[in-house]
Amino acid sequence: LTLEFLKIQKETEDNRNQLLSLTANLRKLNSDLEYIKSFNESIINSIKISIVVLNERLEIIRFNPVAVSLLRLSDDQKNINFFKKFPEFNTEKIMSAVNMALYKKRMQLVEEVSFTKDNEQIILDIIVSPFVGEMGEIKGIIMMIEDRTEMVKTKRLLNQSERLATIGRMAAQLTHQIKNPLSTIGLNLEFMQEDLSQNKYNQEDFFKKLNLIRNEIENLVRL
Repeated sequence: LTLEFLKIQKETEDNRNQLLSLTANLRKLNSDLEYIKSFNESIINSIKISIVVLNERLEIIRFNPVAVSLLRLSDDQKNINFFKKFPEFNTEKIMSAVNMALYKKRMQLVEEVSFTKDNEQIILDIIVSPFVGEMGEIKGIIMMIEDRTEMVKTKRLLNQSERLATIGRMAAQLTHQIKNPLSTIGLNLEFMQEDLSQNKYNQEDFFKKLNLIRNEIENLVRL
């Protein structure tokens, strides 16, 4: 009996040690998970673009501080359908990207989306990405929304400047093409006027100059 008791006591001690080791490992794992969670939160909060997480029903479940500033989101708007809250985003392109994320696990970029913020029109780029769980299941979507208003305005101004520069070059070229025939016409008219005023009229030479003037006028018409 004593040996049996000692055996049970040893097994109990071993089980206790295993339990203590398991508890310590669980605490460490929990600590690591908390660190990872805190780290992820820090990354999300430090990113300079809006991040909005939606569940499978497209209800708002999480967002970062930039989304608060850009979209005027608040905690009391959680569990509200994102596209009912923001009907401006309920477009064919965005909903197509949402379906791609939910049903095909594919990320998609939607560029230059118009959005009204504080009665002012701004331009956004939106990346719609699948929100995937630990087992690979779809839990919803992540929307990364960036204000591209200033960049798009700058791009449009550059395009406009390029168009104006092209128009300027075309105008300069056209001016040159017009100037040469006009100079020829003006010079021949002066010669003809001079000949007529000095009674040096020569029919052959006169018609030759007229033909030259007519040719230059036809060249101008073809421009």
